[in-house]
Amino acid sequence: MDANPTVNISFEEQSHIISSQDSFGQCEKIGDTLFTLSVPKGPKSYDITDKEQPVLLDGFQEEFYSHHFDIYDDLFFLADSLYGIKIYNITNPSNLQEIAQYFPEGDGHITGVCATETLLVANEFHASLGYVKILFINITDPTTPTKISAVSDGLSFFQRFYIENDLCYTTSYNNGLKIYNISNPEAVTEIYHYNELMSPLDFMKIGDIIYVGDFNYFRILNASNLTSFTIIGEYYTTNDIMDIDVFNTIAVISERGTCLTALYISDPSNPQKIGQFDVIEMWCCDIDEQYLYLALDIYGIKILSYNLTTATSNLPIIVNIFEILSIYSIAILAKRIYLKFKNHC
Repeated sequence: MDANPTVNISFEEQSHIISSQDSFGQCEKIGDTLFTLSVPKGPKSYDITDKEQPVLLDGFQEEFYSHHFDIYDDLFFLADSLYGIKIYNITNPSNLQEIAQYFPEGDGHITGVCATETLLVANEFHASLGYVKILFINITDPTTPTKISAVSDGLSFFQRFYIENDLCYTTSYNNGLKIYNISNPEAVTEIYHYNELMSPLDFMKIGDIIYVGDFNYFRILNASNLTSFTIIGEYYTTNDIMDIDVFNTIAVISERGTCLTALYISDPSNPQKIGQFDVIEMWCCDIDEQYLYLALDIYGIKILSYNLTTATSNLPIIVNIFEILSIYSIAILAKRIYLKFKNHC
């Protein structure tokens, strides 16, 4: 029986995409394509069939001020301070086609988006007024995005969104985590506010568990009760957590400016650090069953392979003295039998 399993992770760099014109803030791998977000140049797509030699498929030369993107099916939704929301058809990654644009009201800046088949949720920040709205936009026809409604909360600076069934989960940088009922987008209502967090940014919901990067904590929440979340595990780091991703029993967190950290979360109540990959700047990560994809601001994109190893031990460091004596006694007895047999031959 395995008594003390120890999981470790090792990394090997496969390739490094460098571009003097870009600063990469996000990346997401879909099939053999890696979609990235250059803050000044917008969306880019790379063929990563050969992980050691990524090939640029398409990108743009116009000036952007990009914040975040979401992909749903063959549509790419870009949140940009200069252009609001841009929607691209990415059916052919070698030919990214802009199909629509949504402009915010007044001096609004779009800094986050999340899409379903018919609904787009976005945060609209108004610097002059000092507040953030959540926009609910009809994208039944993605070529004609139409605002349905908006929710504002003067205390909340919404960051990221996740939509599941008729619920919209959102983190607020200064006001915890909220859930909205969006079954009727024309009359959205708040159903729960979990405010036991410091400054949550990125999060991920899998089943009844929510994984969240909360300032310098990686926290694991039990969200099975929609009106009463509880923290069941956490990991502390001295650096701000910019991004998180989870694959099976592995969580990876982007520690701003320092490294990628891998955690083993088989026991959610006790996340354990199993490895670290040091980089000069760390903004965003994506993970699949074999590789990691890192967005490193002005230092480009890195693709890493990773390998998990498990070591087990049933013996303590100091072996029981009686076990040693027993083994020694058996050896002496065996030797005596051999000598007795030999002398009688």
